Amino acid sequence: MITPEFVILFLSFSIPLVCTPGPGNLILAMSGARWGVRQTIPLIVGIDITYIICSLLIGLGLGEIFNAWPLAYTLLKYAGGGYLVYLARKIWMLRAKTGDSAPSAMGLKDGVILTLLNPKAHVLMILMFSQFMTPGSHVFSQVVILTLALALVNIPNHFAWGYMGEMAVRRMAAGKNERTVNGIFALMLIGVAVYILAG
Repeated sequence: MITPEFVILFLSFSIPLVCTPGPGNLILAMSGARWGVRQTIPLIVGIDITYIICSLLIGLGLGEIFNAWPLAYTLLKYAGGGYLVYLARKIWMLRAKTGDSAPSAMGLKDGVILTLLNPKAHVLMILMFSQFMTPGSHVFSQVVILTLALALVNIPNHFAWGYMGEMAVRRMAAGKNERTVNGIFALMLIGVAVYILAG
């Protein structure tokens, strides 16, 4: 049974971890800034569907791979860091183009890859299950409830980051400062990559 105490504890745990800048949130802000929230929706769907699937798998035992085989986490960390550097370079190189030469918005596939290679997301899920599951007591239903609770925090947060990016660009007179905005997002991603790889 979900009690008010559980809700308060879960929100106190999840909101700071979900809402702080990380790879997914920064990419969502960049996408919102570059293409607007409406065109960021496929990216959000890719991130959140993958979050749900990974959360279910980790909750049902896949997370034990990281405990049993620490090299798996190290490989994920380096793959994720490398992917963030790749995305930072891609963002840095974006130019204002129109017509057929305009770069297309990031989509569902990008959201899937980003979440699969995001060590922060996997650590968050492992922490969530280790802190909020009661061992041996209706494991499947607990995993489903915690996964849905995390999704209820994630989804509005992801839309908010996209919206913040879109609003930031509107305030900066988009187009005139586009190169600066791209540079800021690229440097932020490099910073997150360095933090992940150093941790």
